[in-house]
Amino acid sequence: MVKVAKSCLPFVLVVFSLVTACGGVGADYPDTPPPLHLLQLYPRNGETGVPTDVQVLAVFDDDLFEADTTGCDVPEGFEQSFAFVTCADSGVVDFSAGCYRRTDGDGQPSGEPDPSIMVLAPASALENDTEYCVRIPGSLSGINTSQLGSDIESMFRTAP
Repeated sequence: MVKVAKSCLPFVLVVFSLVTACGGVGADYPDTPPPLHLLQLYPRNGETGVPTDVQVLAVFDDDLFEADTTGCDVPEGFEQSFAFVTCADSGVVDFSAGCYRRTDGDGQPSGEPDPSIMVLAPASALENDTEYCVRIPGSLSGINTSQLGSDIESMFRTAP
């Protein structure tokens, strides 16, 4: 048993309290950010009767891009990590990727862009009565989050 002089006891108790309150002695390690989560995907997996002028929308719990009032800063080649194909023959759909921004009745941008909503916009109308497959890579991460962890795959069918 360690003997401590009565005059040192308050000092020892204060030091002990500080060390235990601060998490003890040791190195501080940075917290790992939580993984990115997909909150909603449109069209939903298995949905049928989807219009041929659809844009795929993926809503996440974190911003994917830096944004300002004019738009989002989408990295060059960003869309190359995604798959947007016809399910039957893997015919590639030509599309662009960006963040969501409301439009007015004339199709003009209105309001602030939303960098937590990713848009995959086909360059032209999709084929009627065709199944399309979309894959979002598990390596996708947000500004404040780590990677999704696994690929997200979804299928929808356009209207006849």
